[in-house]
Amino acid sequence: PLGSPSTRLKELDPLWEVVAVCRSGHRSITAAKILQQGGFSQVSSMVGGMISWRRRGLPVQR
Repeated sequence: PLGSPSTRLKELDPLWEVVAVCRSGHRSITAAKILQQGGFSQVSSMVGGMISWRRRGLPVQR
């Protein structure tokens, strides 16, 4: 969640490849920038978010 980025960054390894995902793709861009500023180099944002993912008929697991 974007509300607690500094706390959540500590839970992740900066060497991991991270894909930020949100409903529409807008908040994930912000999250990706926060991760990059936090020292993560392999960061991307899923374009179109989960809305786009579902429209394409791709699998979703809850």
